[in-house]
Amino acid sequence: MPLLNKDAPNRPPRPIWEVFLAYLGIIVTLLGVVLLLTAAILARYHHAIAEVLKDTLRDIGLALLPLGLISLAFEGISKRHYLAVLRDLVREEIANSIPHLAQLREFGLEQFMRRQQLEVSDISFGDALRILGRQAQDKEFLVYGKSLDFVAQQIPTIADALKNGVTLKLLLFDPNPSPWDNRTVSEARRKAGSSIDSLRLLRTPNPAWTGSLELRKISTLPEYSFSSFVRGAERISVLGLQAGGDRSLQCSQVYVSPKDADNFASHLYRANLEKFEQGLFLLSIPQRHKYAYVYAIRDNEIVFIRKRGQNTWELPGGVIEPDELPEETAKREFTEETGFAVELLHSLQTAERDKIAFVGSVQHQVSPTPDPVEILEYKFFPCDALPGPQLLTFPNTPYAQVIAQFRKAYRQDSLKRLP
Repeated sequence: MPLLNKDAPNRPPRPIWEVFLAYLGIIVTLLGVVLLLTAAILARYHHAIAEVLKDTLRDIGLALLPLGLISLAFEGISKRHYLAVLRDLVREEIANSIPHLAQLREFGLEQFMRRQQLEVSDISFGDALRILGRQAQDKEFLVYGKSLDFVAQQIPTIADALKNGVTLKLLLFDPNPSPWDNRTVSEARRKAGSSIDSLRLLRTPNPAWTGSLELRKISTLPEYSFSSFVRGAERISVLGLQAGGDRSLQCSQVYVSPKDADNFASHLYRANLEKFEQGLFLLSIPQRHKYAYVYAIRDNEIVFIRKRGQNTWELPGGVIEPDELPEETAKREFTEETGFAVELLHSLQTAERDKIAFVGSVQHQVSPTPDPVEILEYKFFPCDALPGPQLLTFPNTPYAQVIAQFRKAYRQDSLKRLP
């Protein structure tokens, strides 16, 4: 595959002991050959020490040579056994991690590689974007993983792809902060924050851009990483699986198949596209939203606010500032207008294209009173007894429909007030 980058900087160096064991058979065989050649050279000399040395080296060489050949054969057998065990682990991981795709696993694993040989980041991101930019259609590239730092380091490449009409859909892992964060979670948050900050640099409008980029996040740790794009008539997908704690058991699977084929790769693509669409919206390039507001639920109630000079109720929210992400605006405006913090759980596009809505859970109280200059009052309304149309600032908004869908999709206990 021409898209493989064999000089990927992310591949860690192998320990010396591991290299030595991997090449033990070769080392022993070569050592035996060298000793036999040395003994042959010493045989030309008739000195007493040379005679003793010749016999000693010859005996050692004759002993090492078959040992080396046996080691080579044993290494080959062990490697085949190791790969067979690793394949079984991957199959088991697929069955456990992606149950709805487990019945399709017979389509895969024929192009199996260890992650030390191939990672998702080893598929040259720049090459893939250049291929997509030259195509007349199918210019979508979906990337989903624990961190997108390898993407965020290529801002000029992304800008060039946007100029060539490429659609980028990026989904990263950004765990919600908590008092009990361990080192792994903290590092994940740091990497996610770095990726987001890097991609923010692209938000400056550029009239030459005909493509788009959308960044979303999930807060639950993904069990695998994934990327997929179309090259001509073929879909190229890479599935990275965690088959165990040992890095050597972390593997990637490359699938190359007709883009319209009904196979394992296409099912993987659709499953991961669905995950992307369910992720929490972070930013779009070019930026298309000007306002963000929040459906915030606590127990069986939702928060509405009433602004000064108005007799109608509306959801908390406001204008997205130039340096803000929509979710940052939603959190800030909600706290300013109600005095409570909010955990955002989902995002949804509204009928008004310049507005984005978030649905979340009311958290602890930050301030005893909302902004006294702008807000007259806030109130918790029962979800099944919302204000009538005549009491709403935006009566055409389908509040009840959104709330019903959200409560069906999320567990009720995730919407309760914190103790």
